[in-house]
Amino acid sequence: MPKRIKPAPITGASSPNRFLASSRRAASAREFASRGVSWKRRGWLSRFALVHRTIGKVSQVHYTDLPKRRVLVLAPHPEEPVEKCFATIHGFLKSGSDVKVHVLTTGAHGVELSPQTAKNIAERTRNPDRMAMLSKIETRLKELREADKLLGVKSRVHSMDFYDSNQVSRRDVEEMRKVVGDGKWDVVIMPDRLDLQPTHAVVYDLAKRFLRRAVRRNRKPIELWGFETTYHRHPLSELSQVVSYTPEVQDVKMKAVQAHVSQDSRRGVYILGRMAEAEHSSAIAESSKGFGSHVDFKNAQRIEAFSVNVLKPAGPFVVSSKRK
Repeated sequence: MPKRIKPAPITGASSPNRFLASSRRAASAREFASRGVSWKRRGWLSRFALVHRTIGKVSQVHYTDLPKRRVLVLAPHPEEPVEKCFATIHGFLKSGSDVKVHVLTTGAHGVELSPQTAKNIAERTRNPDRMAMLSKIETRLKELREADKLLGVKSRVHSMDFYDSNQVSRRDVEEMRKVVGDGKWDVVIMPDRLDLQPTHAVVYDLAKRFLRRAVRRNRKPIELWGFETTYHRHPLSELSQVVSYTPEVQDVKMKAVQAHVSQDSRRGVYILGRMAEAEHSSAIAESSKGFGSHVDFKNAQRIEAFSVNVLKPAGPFVVSSKRK
């Protein structure tokens, strides 16, 4: 294997706070890119060999077979619990798990007011900017509650300061400390450690700070399930957990996704997500059946993919590649 690149801290004006500055995410991304170049240069390691070499590390479980656990879901935006891990949350709930879902920002920046609504606000209020923002927040909260009914949970919504200021405030730190609580979680579903989307990156770095403290205090490991987003797809070397589910669950999931009507302008992203889902399904099926085998995607089980990492009471941050 090629020599590992020593991660370097991110510095400069693009990293306005110490949580981002201490992140290893960008260094890890460069490391994976370097590995890809090395594999290509070696020549003998084909795509076929790459899939067979890495896909065996993937743990597959049907959503109805998920064990009873204490689960914390940290979602940077309101639509992400249903977009990224609807079936997984649904499966944990069916198993009798204690599942807490926290949406850490209002997601108001993703709303575009209609011209008529914007005009009415500008004409009827003294502070149109503030009223427009409140209207956007109200829209997102209403959509979230509709999606929650289909998911079967009641998400708790926070308004983290960094969403508007790009700076982690003391209030953000205190709020995350309360969210993590006693830290006696078995599974924390959150953005992946390699996800470069700014809001996702801050949520990951801030949450990991308190989760590490909880692990040391409780002497109990915590599994971090990093979900995929439009901004980040797991390389095969990182993919370690797949939760499969049926087309019937997919229909309910899409209804929950479509409840976020304000995101209609971004519907193209969902198509990309379905393509990536099919790509992962194909890699797993072909690994077990041989390349060239037919995969019936219409009737095939759908999947949600995660990169599972473990925070341990002692020792470094460890990738968990093989799990029972």
